[in-house]
Amino acid sequence: MASHGGPRAVGSDGSDFTHREQIASRYQASTALKSKLKICAYVNLFLCLPQALFLVNSRLHFLSLPEEAGPRLCHYLLLATCLPSALYLASLPRNRKLWLRLADLGTLGCGLGGVAHGFYSYFSSVRLIILDGEYNSVLLYPVFLAVTWYIVFIIKTFLYCQMLFYSRQLMATWDAKKAK
Repeated sequence: MASHGGPRAVGSDGSDFTHREQIASRYQASTALKSKLKICAYVNLFLCLPQALFLVNSRLHFLSLPEEAGPRLCHYLLLATCLPSALYLASLPRNRKLWLRLADLGTLGCGLGGVAHGFYSYFSSVRLIILDGEYNSVLLYPVFLAVTWYIVFIIKTFLYCQMLFYSRQLMATWDAKKAK
């Protein structure tokens, strides 16, 4: 259809093609948000691997750990966030809004709920050191463990909040596409 050497429209020097090659901003935003959400989901899956190994070790006893290091409900909840991450990844190629909402609910329930339960369940170990001032070699292991898990919880909280933010922004972008 294009004529490379043929006649050109009157008043055109051929440089007016930019208006035809623009991509709508909602599609650009959707692509950017999808890639950010994918990164967050993959990071969450990567962070779940050590947690899965920790839970497998607690069942099969590869390494002997003290009783304080045993799994708690928060560990199982945080491991269950692999499912919402998989839902996020599955919902993106075809813009499946229902799957994105289900992944949001799973992230809220398992992710942020697991983090809140983890902060609460490890608080007693930290309280002994911080508030009561009691510490000895027996108590240092649970406190070290609690502080380590607190760092993991803070990282995961940031990650889950980012996932929820990008998911909400993506749904708003998809809704804007339907409104026009």
